[in-house]
Amino acid sequence: MYRILIVGCGYTGTVIGKYFREQKQKVWGIIRSDKNRPQLEAAGITPIIADLTKPETLTDIPDVSFVVISAAPDDRSESAYREIYLTGIANLLKVLQKKFPPNLIVYLSSTGVYGDKKGEWIDEQISPEPENERGRILLQAEEALLHSGFPVVILRLGGIYGPERNTLTRSNHSMTPNNQNEYVNMIHVSDIAAMMPVIFKKAEAGSIYLAVDDEPVCRASFYHSLGLVDKVDEDSLKNSPPGGKRCSNKKLKSLGYSFQFPTFREGYAEITRNSNFRN
Repeated sequence: MYRILIVGCGYTGTVIGKYFREQKQKVWGIIRSDKNRPQLEAAGITPIIADLTKPETLTDIPDVSFVVISAAPDDRSESAYREIYLTGIANLLKVLQKKFPPNLIVYLSSTGVYGDKKGEWIDEQISPEPENERGRILLQAEEALLHSGFPVVILRLGGIYGPERNTLTRSNHSMTPNNQNEYVNMIHVSDIAAMMPVIFKKAEAGSIYLAVDDEPVCRASFYHSLGLVDKVDEDSLKNSPPGGKRCSNKKLKSLGYSFQFPTFREGYAEITRNSNFRN
């Protein structure tokens, strides 16, 4: 039986924890307040009320086989990012150093560390070039973990979506004439959870993987596929320089993982089948 600690049981962390509980594994989840305790307990996850930024609260961390860091700040300010991703992770590592060392730490980072690559294809060999301080902080957190002395794998995630968190649930959509030809990379939250056993067993410690689905898509085509815009102005797209990046998942798939939702089409088809949304 695995003993797994999910550091940050928000949307993604809770789905990961629930997945492992369904596989009869022992799971603990760190949350900052009692507010989400009922949700974790309903999923069979043992809650640990603690704040990464306050080391005195990190007293009940159990010895575990695997640690998944899925922590997120309360807001998108630079100070909030530093508190969680730099101070908070440093505090966690100090606690883990006093424990039986885990087999692996998996850190959920972001493809945002690459910056804008003007629509070019990229893979793990491309050097990150963060465009803002938040991206630089995420990259610093990666580097701190990789140099921590623990076995660590970095997953740079694309845009996470799934039930209750997707473009169809938003009242405002972010397409403009300036970003309609910007490529977006996505991954369904269920795939993040389901790939974890493969990462645990086959990923090489010290490695970085791009965790995205098979099909980067330009924003205009994506919105049109969901029925959020009536049509794609092909002439306008041709005259609009490409933006974003197209992330390759070949390295991840080389581990043997097969996506449940290979593209956003399958993912959103599942969402619409199980909801009241209509395109």
